[in-house]
Amino acid sequence: MQRHPILFFIFLLNISMLVVHGLNCHAFSLWLNLSSSLPYGVYRLSPMSDHNNIKRNDLVLFCLQKNIAQKTLAPKYLDNGNCELGLAPIGKRIIAVPGDIVTVNDSGIYINGLHIKNSARNQNLRGKNYVNFDRQMLLNDEFIVASELTDSYDSRYFGIIHKKDIKGTLQMVLVQKKS
Repeated sequence: MQRHPILFFIFLLNISMLVVHGLNCHAFSLWLNLSSSLPYGVYRLSPMSDHNNIKRNDLVLFCLQKNIAQKTLAPKYLDNGNCELGLAPIGKRIIAVPGDIVTVNDSGIYINGLHIKNSARNQNLRGKNYVNFDRQMLLNDEFIVASELTDSYDSRYFGIIHKKDIKGTLQMVLVQKKS
């Protein structure tokens, strides 16, 4: 049986409205993901605090720094939102953490010498003003994020994200499974 994404999202929206209005709780917030970078669905956002310990494979919601957003393709890839330049926050998976040695170039992202699958930059987008670095050790507040998609807008284009730019961690509440 074929799934209909529009009906699924209407269902998700109705469920999220019921949860938000039914619980009327400010201890957490919901985030609806309609981007293909993460599975479509509803996520619970746990806001950042000084006590958050971000780990490899965590899902995070973050804003790009203004200088990075201006010189990359952020306005082309991101909807309107409450981040700098009026752009939407981005949800991605952490793939490199402080202490990891990272290389980012046109052929992809390398973490501790290992190439990340599907991380090469899109050939049509090469030669743009992207962040490149070779064998850089990530500092205490630095992370690399990526998606498994070949054309994802992630650290292969904008480089390192910083802990101060992370709004919080995401936990799946109700997501569409891959078919």
